[in-house]
Amino acid sequence: MATIVVKTQKEFDQLPESFKELTSIEIRSDKDLTIVVKKTPGNSTVWAYGNSTVAAYGSSTVRAYDSSTVAAYNSSAVWAYDSSTVYAYNSSAVWAYDSSTVWACNSSTVKAYNSSAVRACDSSTVWAYNSSTVRAYNSSTVRAYGSSTVWACGSSTVWAWGNSITRIKSDRVTLAKIKQRAVIILEDVKVKIPKKDSSAIVVKNKIAKHNITSFVEIYDLKKEDGSVILYKSVNKDTYCDFRTGKVKYEGIVECPDFDPDEDRECGGGLHLCATPEGAKSFADGPAKLLKCRVKLKDIVVFHGNIQKVRCKKVEVLGEV
Repeated sequence: MATIVVKTQKEFDQLPESFKELTSIEIRSDKDLTIVVKKTPGNSTVWAYGNSTVAAYGSSTVRAYDSSTVAAYNSSAVWAYDSSTVYAYNSSAVWAYDSSTVWACNSSTVKAYNSSAVRACDSSTVWAYNSSTVRAYNSSTVRAYGSSTVWACGSSTVWAWGNSITRIKSDRVTLAKIKQRAVIILEDVKVKIPKKDSSAIVVKNKIAKHNITSFVEIYDLKKEDGSVILYKSVNKDTYCDFRTGKVKYEGIVECPDFDPDEDRECGGGLHLCATPEGAKSFADGPAKLLKCRVKLKDIVVFHGNIQKVRCKKVEVLGEV
């Protein structure tokens, strides 16, 4: 493997678009340095130190220390320490320590310590210690320690220790262990409760099902002429959705297979979010964020999850 040492932004900008062999790019500086990635070296490996900012695409490996910010897509592996912020999609593996914030989607593995906030989607595995906040979707595995708060959905498996609060939102969640003053809140679901410590608490909480009214109220959406503003992340090059790659978001967009069934969570609609942050979490690669106007009558809310809604027709207003 070849190695290229970069000491300035100018040197980084002069790197070629791709390399004939697997190439490691090492960013070195005796003082604080911020590197802005304006283009994507193919299959590169990047080490960035001293308050650096790194974006690495295409199966890249990134290690960013100090107060770095990292966005890594496509099977990337990221180690980010101190007050780093990391977004890692596809099959990424992320280790983020101290006050890091991590969004890891698809089959990612995440370990976030201290005061980290983690959202892990699809088949992710998460270790979150101390005062972390974790949202784990689909078939995730979560170990929560310290004063963590966990939202467990889909077929997640949860280990809860030490003053952690875990909200169970799916009948398919498996509780592996409940230890040391952990609090488990069953949100209108039935799951098997394993043998627990006497200091642990299980609360059965019957919650109301979400609808269009609660969706608008919870996100404090402003209604104007029977419409609200929602957000969508799309492929930055094609402006198409990430899931099918066939629906292009420009002008008026109408779902070709819309299903008004409120018991359906996925498919059968254009999926949009109430916040830009929510829309970003569904990006599956380099993305553009779009602001859209949607009529309330064209929105279907799944009663168990308002992280996203399904829409029949939307009007794209422009990029955010």
